[in-house]
Amino acid sequence: MTDLRKGFAQLLIEEGLCTKTQIKDAMKAQKEKGGKLGDILVQLGYLSETDKTMVLGKQFGMEVIDLDTYPIDPMVVDLLPRSVARKHQVLPLGREGTVVKVAITDPLDFEALDNLRFILNSEIMPLLASAEAVRRSIDRFYEATVETVDNILTEFTDEEGQEVDGDANHAAPRLWTTPGIAVVLLDRRPDDLAAHRPC
Repeated sequence: MTDLRKGFAQLLIEEGLCTKTQIKDAMKAQKEKGGKLGDILVQLGYLSETDKTMVLGKQFGMEVIDLDTYPIDPMVVDLLPRSVARKHQVLPLGREGTVVKVAITDPLDFEALDNLRFILNSEIMPLLASAEAVRRSIDRFYEATVETVDNILTEFTDEEGQEVDGDANHAAPRLWTTPGIAVVLLDRRPDDLAAHRPC
């Protein structure tokens, strides 16, 4: 059940996760420096990321997931640029029919949800995960994509039996990537490369 009638601080006290004194300390810091109350409580050591996420899920009536055990489809992850995932702290998880499930960290980040609908061209089912888990998962899944591209380049040069060096007439290997796609241009003059850049 959604507890929008109750404030985040009130829920923390009711759940026995923070004391009134701790809440007051955090509110004072929030007034001086700005920021979100939950993040400040975490920074002060009064609240864990996991507990913060759990209370947010209760407040907004959202499902809370553990990204360390939740099944994630790498092909769906590839649909979202890493820069967008990092900016909004979100991670696509998989499809359920025409709906894309996405892990988010902030239930009130409506800009992120709108951007996801536009980029993924799908309706979004937001699921709540801790900020720490989302950051870790973004690094893990997008780093795997980078490693795959590096392996393509390594295998190519290994098969050729020599490294390709650039000179006045030939450019060194150039690589452009789009989600899930690597384009490698070899043995091209520098003035030819622009014509092959993906649009």
